[in-house]
Amino acid sequence: MNRRQFFIALAVLAILAAAGAAVVLSDRSAWTAADSRAGQKAIPGLRLSEVAEIAIRDSSGELHLVRGETGWSVRERAGFAADTDRIAALLVKLAELKIVQSEPLPESQRARLELLEPKDKLAGAGTAIELKDAKGGTLGQLLLGKKIVKSSPVASLSRGETEATGRYLTMGGEAGTMVAVGEPLTEVESKPDQWLVKDLLGPTAPSRFRRRRTEESAGAWRARPSLPTGSWSDRRNGPICRRRPTSRARSAG
Repeated sequence: MNRRQFFIALAVLAILAAAGAAVVLSDRSAWTAADSRAGQKAIPGLRLSEVAEIAIRDSSGELHLVRGETGWSVRERAGFAADTDRIAALLVKLAELKIVQSEPLPESQRARLELLEPKDKLAGAGTAIELKDAKGGTLGQLLLGKKIVKSSPVASLSRGETEATGRYLTMGGEAGTMVAVGEPLTEVESKPDQWLVKDLLGPTAPSRFRRRRTEESAGAWRARPSLPTGSWSDRRNGPICRRRPTSRARSAG
């Protein structure tokens, strides 16, 4: 190899090294940009006092929790009172929800991560949750996907159980970016009965519901004076006991 060939080879190696460095720096900058959102809130600027409706939609149905003058209610259950403590706990979690990791989401990975739009019981569909204000405007929107789990030891050595520690999701308007958060949000589901006040006959239940149940209970029992011995009966099940006639009734007979 003469001097000219040596310098040509050296120039080619320099070009290849420069190209390799550029690729490495490009990948590193992309990775840094992807993770630069770590620690940021998933729903920035959310004010809990402005939330007037929570809409949850998954492959099994829809749920609407509405805040009115008398408090929160479940629209799918004729406006019965909702569990305020559960709603408050969910809103606090959403307000404090922070990004742990973010990266581009290929279309081929949506079904595996359960980040498809929920419709027609589609396999791989996620759970959509939207927060609205009193005018119907959107305050925040998330599509919750697959839960992030870890194995935990149990008393039995024959098997292990998994514990959800986080969740994959996409944020409204950023369907092409997958975000991982450190909260599983397991309570987000569209089952109306899970959001009702547990004690529907308690002081927090709707007054019309308590009144109806009271009237039904009071009307279920009545005296039938036509029976000679004065029997108390249940109008649905017939006589349940018979009362002995008093001494006055015997003497009159």
